[in-house]
Amino acid sequence: MAKALAVIIPLKGIIISGSSIPRGPLPILPFTGEATSSDEVVRYIKDISRNSKIKAFIFEIDSPGGTPYASKEIADAIKKLGKPSVAQIREYGTSGAYWIASACNKIVADPLSSVGGIGTRAERIDLTELIKKIGIKIDTFMRGEYKGIGSPYSELTEKEKKFIEEQVDAFNRYFIEEIKE
Repeated sequence: MAKALAVIIPLKGIIISGSSIPRGPLPILPFTGEATSSDEVVRYIKDISRNSKIKAFIFEIDSPGGTPYASKEIADAIKKLGKPSVAQIREYGTSGAYWIASACNKIVADPLSSVGGIGTRAERIDLTELIKKIGIKIDTFMRGEYKGIGSPYSELTEKEKKFIEEQVDAFNRYFIEEIKE
């Protein structure tokens, strides 16, 4: 008689898209610990979900969240499983990690776990004053209305600030709707 199996899939650290995990601090992100690649997790979920012996999935989460796309990608893969899934939140299950947990059939957490943190943010470093102080001049040549929006070498215009705020609002509305579902 075959035994039913549950598989544990760890999701630790910042959740990023892509297939390679950076070793060491991530540029511009306020996090220097482990990282989970959505590409690798989704590929693994697809591979093992075909195994008829596996009857349930346990997602062991210890993450402050990550990028919206990577979080959505893993949550979508969980929704497509067609098998029972449980999110076990250890220390952290916030932001994008909570989005992933909410895609599971059940969430289990310790009373001391940090859970939730529904919201979005965008950060941009502005080095213009520092560059002026040390006497560096940067000439930039670009085409496209928002092409330079990510550059730390120029101040944002009011129009660019409004554009970023609109994007953050749109991501936030989508995130909240996914959690409600």
